[in-house]
Amino acid sequence: MVNRKAGKFINKKEKRKTGLLREIKYEILDSIVIESLIRIILWIPRFIFRFCKNVF
Repeated sequence: MVNRKAGKFINKKEKRKTGLLREIKYEILDSIVIESLIRIILWIPRFIFRFCKNVF
């Protein structure tokens, strides 16, 4: 069935676009968070090594 009101059809398309943009936004945010966590995890051993080197 085809919607007779053009406004409803346009709104459905807009909702699909916003959903897609939301998914892309969340994927980008997730990748940024994961990258920052990996960098922090990789920096922890370096920090501990420098601290131990300065203490001893």
